[in-house]
Amino acid sequence: MRFFQRIERRYVQWLTRPAQNAAGRMGLYRIVYSLFYLWFLSPLNFSELNLVPASRWDPTILLSGLSPLPDGGYAAMETLLVMALVLLLLGYRTRLATLGVLLMGFGLAGFRTGFLIQERTIVLTVFYVPLFMLFSRWGETYSIDALLKQRRGHPATSPHSSSWRYIWPARGLMVILSILFLSAAAVKLMEVAWLVEPRLVGDFILAKGVKSHLTNGFPIHPLGPHIGRTAALSIPSQYVVLLFETCFVLVLFNRFAQALLFRLAPIFHSFNTLLLGIPFTSVLSMYAAFPDWQKLYERFYPKVLRLQCLNKLPSSLLAAGSMGSALLVGLLWNTTPMPRQVFGLFGLLSYQTLWFALLPFVLIWICSPLWRRLRGDQPLPTPERL
Repeated sequence: MRFFQRIERRYVQWLTRPAQNAAGRMGLYRIVYSLFYLWFLSPLNFSELNLVPASRWDPTILLSGLSPLPDGGYAAMETLLVMALVLLLLGYRTRLATLGVLLMGFGLAGFRTGFLIQERTIVLTVFYVPLFMLFSRWGETYSIDALLKQRRGHPATSPHSSSWRYIWPARGLMVILSILFLSAAAVKLMEVAWLVEPRLVGDFILAKGVKSHLTNGFPIHPLGPHIGRTAALSIPSQYVVLLFETCFVLVLFNRFAQALLFRLAPIFHSFNTLLLGIPFTSVLSMYAAFPDWQKLYERFYPKVLRLQCLNKLPSSLLAAGSMGSALLVGLLWNTTPMPRQVFGLFGLLSYQTLWFALLPFVLIWICSPLWRRLRGDQPLPTPERL
């Protein structure tokens, strides 16, 4: 009995521990998540699901009682999803917008999966994040809601507030991510081949690289066949995958493990994208919940670009402008290419290239403290534990 009480006490202590800039970092995470989701949606066209014969409908358990939607149904859901994302980006009616993102996004993903398009990793973006954030306070900073609330006489929320009430959803997402990695490792360990077949990953690199090229357009990396055929390279890769997925759960218990694994994660995913054609891009929507965006905002975001002019606009105009912007982008999403091109960054970044675009910044993040330490400028900082 005392054992479970100790576990409960430590869990409560972990969940309610304050975090630096908790309010600001979650408000900025809301903006980052909305932009990422709109970028993620830009190459997808859910109205194409109407072209699939209804006889191929094989729904998941949650949608087992539903039939495929009629013509225009998927496009309408996509329009509502985009409208909710724009409202979430602006921070107007944030909780209602989060609910809309959850229902429309998860519904569309379910229909897409039901038509033989097995993309289970998309659930990270469309389900887990909005589910946790539905009960969060990520609309209390950097939002139209916060500005309107302040005008009604409520005290403003400081972005530097460290209260656990702002940061707990990020910790919940960290638990989910740890469970997913641990379960992936458990499945591999139960398939004993991962432990006893030295050619498993080598053959997988060769086969998966070709399959991803044929189905998703991923180019076959010239080093892939060399690594796949070289036991000295493929066998260590096999156990590195198991080690990373098994050890990721340590981010919940130790600040140094958290700092190390968060830095290694982009390298791990870049390797998977490069050699296997498995981008797992949707996991970025969960990783984005962990950085201190407030610190980055104050250090790097130009002051001239900060929208101080919003304070001068009347409340009615802010509300009408938010709704009008959401309606405009939503209606144009499936009728003109411009919204998709803008939020899709005009094709500069795709599922195939995003990890590689982030990798240089990750390497700078890893090496800059070491470089300052070698120069004698300052000692290595103690990493913050989320």
